[in-house]
Amino acid sequence: MTTPVQEAACSTILDTPLTYAVTMTIAEWQEQFRPVTNHLVPGADFNGTAFETYGVELKHVLAISVAEPNRVWTALSTDHGIAITNGMAWVNRLLYFVTELPAQANVNYDIHDHDDDEQCSQCEAVLDGDGWNGKCGHCADAEDNKMEGLALAKAHGLSWYRVGDVYTLDKAGKPIPAHNLDKWFISAQDGTPAADGIADLPFSNSEDEARDLAIQYAYTLQSTKVTSA
Repeated sequence: MTTPVQEAACSTILDTPLTYAVTMTIAEWQEQFRPVTNHLVPGADFNGTAFETYGVELKHVLAISVAEPNRVWTALSTDHGIAITNGMAWVNRLLYFVTELPAQANVNYDIHDHDDDEQCSQCEAVLDGDGWNGKCGHCADAEDNKMEGLALAKAHGLSWYRVGDVYTLDKAGKPIPAHNLDKWFISAQDGTPAADGIADLPFSNSEDEARDLAIQYAYTLQSTKVTSA
């Protein structure tokens, strides 16, 4: 048999509503709860729906939170960017919102966009804290290799230029066709032996292509130099 104390405890547990956690994107939250426009300050953040955490805007939100607390939401600063939660929070707060429809009383909402996750600046892969200077490991390695290649190309005196920025006439003194003026070529400006083979290199269609060709040629020169040493 249960004691009166145990029965009272069981009754309290059964009468306590469960709290659920719901995650959604900011767009889903906006569609479902419909944040109202900030009529106090034109041009507020979040397309005019955000309220600041001070001054007359704070007083306005406080008044609503007293009467209808489930209509108030807080944008928080987190390790993964901005997150919005229901209720009026004071720690790590950035902005407040008031919605037309109230949050469900027994639900804790976690509203954020996956786009808030830090992404690689090159390939847009999510970094998950493993990035280096805004790049994933793969792109960081590729960047290191490119910088190494650029340094090697410079060491061999290699540069690349747009044809039209340097020449308008070919070797025979005839005008260079217009469709060739936007092509790129590689040159050795300091008279190193690299110039001997540059004439055999093809024209490139873009600066990036010319740069990559110069790097490739620089590695070829370096390999030949090491082999002959």
